[in-house]
Amino acid sequence: MTASPDAPLPRFRRPAPDDAIDVARELLDEGERVDVQGVARRLGVSRATLHRWFGTREALLGALFERMAIEFRRAAEAGARGRGDARAFDYVRRMAESSAAYGPLRAAATREPDVVLRLVLAEGGPVHRQFADGFRTLLAASREPRELRRLAQAID
Repeated sequence: MTASPDAPLPRFRRPAPDDAIDVARELLDEGERVDVQGVARRLGVSRATLHRWFGTREALLGALFERMAIEFRRAAEAGARGRGDARAFDYVRRMAESSAAYGPLRAAATREPDVVLRLVLAEGGPVHRQFADGFRTLLAASREPRELRRLAQAID
């Protein structure tokens, strides 16, 4: 018996790394500790699969925080007011406020300050990269290339 061409496709698919990040976000938002075992259990995969995808718990958290930083960056860029430097600094304020106001992130930082702060503040890390790229983008709108290089070095 063959399936009708109008029959819906199955809704099930194999979990992927992005799904693990989604589950990690759910755990974080629920106030739970994000760990490999909990993510694997909710996703229906083995811990070995998560380790193959991310390597370590910190790498999984780094991917989660990078995704959150992208969300915060988009909102901060869209909401930044003013022109030139004023807009760039409003962006910085909005990034700081949104991350500080996000309760689940604050709770995680309270539970595990060394891990969360290291990942969020790490120079060259995924969160820093998102923040710095957004700041550079806004500064570029009002700066000469030579001055931008000097500012970029200060940020990095």
